[in-house]
Amino acid sequence: MRSGFARVTALFLSVLLVALGPLSHAQDGAVETITVAGGEAPMPIVGDGAPNYSPEQTAGMICTALTRGSSNDILYRLEKAHESTVRARDARREFRLGKSSEGRMNATERQRQQAIQVAASIVTLASLPQGVKDGLVAQPVSYRRIIENGRPVMLITTTVRNTSDGRRFVPPVTLHAIDARDFVLASQVGAIEPEILEPGQSHQFVFRFRNPPAYAVKFHAAFAPPFPVRAFRGCAFFDPRRLDTARLDVQRLRNNEMFAIERPEGRGAPPYLTAELALLAKLTFEDAQDAYIVTEARRAVGGDPEGRCAPMQSWQELFRLADRIEDAWIAGQAAEEVRRDAERGVFLPEEVDEAYRARADAIHTFMKARPPSRANAARPNGLVLESWERRARANGADTVAVAGAIRNEGSTLAREPSVLLTVKDEFGHLVTERFYRAPINVEPGATRRFVMDISLPPRLTKDITMRLVC
Repeated sequence: MRSGFARVTALFLSVLLVALGPLSHAQDGAVETITVAGGEAPMPIVGDGAPNYSPEQTAGMICTALTRGSSNDILYRLEKAHESTVRARDARREFRLGKSSEGRMNATERQRQQAIQVAASIVTLASLPQGVKDGLVAQPVSYRRIIENGRPVMLITTTVRNTSDGRRFVPPVTLHAIDARDFVLASQVGAIEPEILEPGQSHQFVFRFRNPPAYAVKFHAAFAPPFPVRAFRGCAFFDPRRLDTARLDVQRLRNNEMFAIERPEGRGAPPYLTAELALLAKLTFEDAQDAYIVTEARRAVGGDPEGRCAPMQSWQELFRLADRIEDAWIAGQAAEEVRRDAERGVFLPEEVDEAYRARADAIHTFMKARPPSRANAARPNGLVLESWERRARANGADTVAVAGAIRNEGSTLAREPSVLLTVKDEFGHLVTERFYRAPINVEPGATRRFVMDISLPPRLTKDITMRLVC
């Protein structure tokens, strides 16, 4: 008989998907939107409305604010939003069980809406782009709820059709999770294959929407860009599903002790902290988005003959890599949960070992998938990177600053010259390689200094190389 954890980690151990329900087909009036069933206690329709975030989501907002070094005012608003969200959720459940009145439920819902309105950016379905771009049409057609490594995932089968009379490059597809009042709860982006669709051709793919919001009732497909902001979800200092803001030591967290925790054993893989895997996933998704933007810009102007400003890897490869890193993050979370539960006698020592083997396998998978650099780092004519240095930022150990000076020995003005930063971690593995535009213009004969921030903890920025490229 298989152990409890073996069943939970079946995806990584045997590529097994544990389905929670049958494949569902549900469509509302718009072809780019699919309606889904399920979710938690329904939201009362009162007041002006606000995104129906779950407590896990509002806790994650606090996590993101802390890692960004946000002000006390922002933290206070987010804490109040989280507390009111927990109260509103509890009031809905109590009303459904006959333990509380409808009036109390509606009152707590209005309080929740007011707290969310002052704490979060609000996006509505009506403001989203349609699932149509240059003759391409994106249409979600079915969905299936599954469990991967103990975490919920929504598999959304989506069709992309080329209705134009010409060949079309297929951009990334964004899926937005929408609540009952048409507020956006979360968004995720992915790449599809093939890259090009011929006239009349269509392609169907399965989008893995990880950790879908508890209160999502529909999903809307659109082509990127714009790209949604991806929040950091890897807080190691609290479990966002059980966050108690009354016990939150904000000053300790501000000092970035989130990475100063016991390092888990590598089990044959580099011992990345789970929080670091979350940060790597976020960074790689951003690299993929940047690579797509650069690729499209070069295509629009007929290319870059010297190849100096080409993206380091293809954006499709980077999106796939980000997916694999996200899998490793989920496996890391599962392993940590099993380790904690084993201390309470829930799991056996061999089940903890099994969890960490799954974690190590997932890390090895994404490390093997990282594509090699294709950057041409030839120095642009007339520009010299005179000096550069690394500086620590005072307000947080999760960010380092790179300062440098560029001298223009040419005869023309250099507008925001680009530098290529190659970052490796303390294990010698490539973390990221991306372009940054120095926020300066350098006149002929002049030298200008610049400072750029890199949002990575010190362990992930052990080795930084900077080169001028274009």
